[in-house]
Parts: sequence; C-alpha cells; structure tokens
Amino acid sequence: MDSEKIFNHISPEWDDIIQKDDFLETYARVPDIEIFPPEELLLNAFRYTTPSKLKVVILGQDPYPSPNYACGLSFSCNCAIPASLKNIYKAIDPEYKWTNGCLKHWAIQGILFLNCSLSTIPFKSNVHSHIWRNYTDKLIERISSNTSNILFLLWGNFAKDKAKLINGHKILTYTHPSPLGDNRLPSEKKFMNCPHFKEILKTYPNFTFKKINIRIYTDGACKGNNTKTNRIGGYGVYITTYEGGCFTHSIYGRLSEKILPTNNRAEIMAMIKAFQWIKNMDFHPDNVDFDIYTDSELLFKTITKFMVNWDMNDPNPSFKNPDMIRILYRFNNYLAKKNYNIKFYHIRGHQKDTTIEAIGNNMADKLANDGCRLDHFNTITI
Repeated sequence: MDSEKIFNHISPEWDDIIQKDDFLETYARVPDIEIFPPEELLLNAFRYTTPSKLKVVILGQDPYPSPNYACGLSFSCNCAIPASLKNIYKAIDPEYKWTNGCLKHWAIQGILFLNCSLSTIPFKSNVHSHIWRNYTDKLIERISSNTSNILFLLWGNFAKDKAKLINGHKILTYTHPSPLGDNRLPSEKKFMNCPHFKEILKTYPNFTFKKINIRIYTDGACKGNNTKTNRIGGYGVYITTYEGGCFTHSIYGRLSEKILPTNNRAEIMAMIKAFQWIKNMDFHPDNVDFDIYTDSELLFKTITKFMVNWDMNDPNPSFKNPDMIRILYRFNNYLAKKNYNIKFYHIRGHQKDTTIEAIGNNMADKLANDGCRLDHFNTITI
C-alpha cells in the first residue's frame, strides 16, 4: 500500500470527509491481489473538485471490472464509452458525436462521481462491496453534513437506497442507465428521458457537458529585483472556464532562493506549474481546449518561437535560465504528444479594465505576489 500515491493531488479540504485513517483501515481489508481501479486511483473522484466547489454528486455502484476501464470516477472510462454511459450521453444530446467516455471535464466543474464500492477484481462485479459499504455510507453522510445546496443524483434502486444518508440537499432519482434494465422499460421511462441534466443546467447555467474551454493565466513577481541578495520570487496561476464562474482554480508559491529568484524565472515557474496542472488532470484531449495567457513577451516568444530551435542537450546553451527552460520544454513536448489543443497569448499586464483577460491576469498577478509573501516554498493549490 502506497498511501502517498492514494492521497496525492487531493485537496486537504476533503480531509474531514475522507477520514484517511478510516479509509486506510477499510482498504487494509481488501485482498492483496490485482484490483480495479489500481490503488493510486481509488480516491480519484476527489481529485477534481473540493467540498467548497461541489455542485453535484452522482452515485455509482462499483467500478467497471474490465481491464483499463475503471478510473476511480463512477460511470467514467478513459478507454471506451461503456453501455451505461452511452445512455447517459443520449439523455444529454442524442445527436452530439461523443468520442470518448472520460468525464473528468465534468468533474472539474463540480461533479463528484462516487462509487459506493471503491474497488473490484478483474471481470467480476461487486466483489468488494461488503468491504466498502460501511465506509462509503459514512462518506456520503459526511458529504451531506459538510456541504450545502448539492444535487444528489441517484439512479437505480441501489443508489436510491442511499437517500436515507442524505439530509438538507435536493435528491433526484431515476432508473439506472444500464441497458440491462433500460431495454425492458417502455419508451417514456427509458433513461434517455432522464431530466436530471436539464436540472443541472437550470441550476448552473455555465455548466458544460460537451467540450470546455479552459483559460489559464500565469504571472511571476520578484521583490528586490535590483539587488543581488534577498530576492524573493513568487508565481501565480489562475485557471477558469472560458464562460467564467463555472469553476476556478488557483496555484501559487514562492521560488526557492536556491534557484536565484528573478522576475523572468518566476514567470517561467508559473508556466511550468500551469503545464504540470494540465498533465496531472489527465483530461481527454477531445474534451478540453486550453488558452494560456502571459504578460511576459519574452516567455511568450520563448514558447511560441524560440524554444523549438534551441538545442536542449547543449551543455553550454546560449539561452538564459537553461535549467528551467529544459523543464518547460519537456512539459510542452509531453502535452503536444498528448494532442492537447493549447493556444498561447501575450497580454498587457496590470490592466485596469474589466475584460475577462484583464481580470484573469490581475488574479494571476495577485497570486504571484501572495507567493512572495509565503514563509515556505510549498505550492499552494485552492
């Protein structure tokens, strides 16, 4: 068991709800054999949102038992569109050409896809349900008592039975999307007529089920830039959807003195953190477009024009900050190979107007200055 991998990238906001000791005690009862999803994805559902940003909880029964299907999010699948998810897609838009089964771009907008059994074994369903039942029941109760105004979507009799664990929230129920039961229902009761997705859009008009556009604003700051000693550098990354308001995400931190803080290096670190965030989220490239903004003309030209012509293996490179540029280069290549659609923009900094770009840039600038004020070098994510 590698608890660090299990809890990696999960916000501390979840600590009182997940109850790590309770989770680990339950997981210790799972036999030490191959499980789906793999260990590091058992709590993956909690990776993409936080209690303060949570909007919807969709309960599933247990993970897909087919190899490479289970990803820790109920109904979601990285490698195919399972039958139940096909019916979910039909209920949203039967005419839209859905290309994959990955729902991480829904999760980041505030949907928690929670299976009531967090693991199973290859080719067999509900094998571990008796192990996880008490833990996930308490988990649902803690989500209910520690959040407000959440839509709980309960599909099928198994999920409907969990309604008794939920108090003070809106509960919507319907038949399960699995074709095993759905095919036996009259047409008016089939899952394709489920009204829950219209309810989500009514409650959260900016929510997007189809492809989303994510805007990322990066900035760096450096205090004492005219002196060779006592420099303090900070970086900030502000992330939001194109429509605005559906979700926001902030990353900021302080540069270590070991890497000689300068404003340029702080700008580069902000871009590295943005690339790292995209990599860690592991979205399907068909589901997300990225627009990345920087007010550093040098950094913008480095990424879009110069970097491709530089020899990253040159021990005596002509370009500045080779240690950080090489990291930037590796991330950029990785994301390109994943076929992410990323566009870069240079914008004027410290604008006082109320355009979306100005607001985003000013938020990143504020985060970078907050990073300068930190008394430690840990990255803060909120």
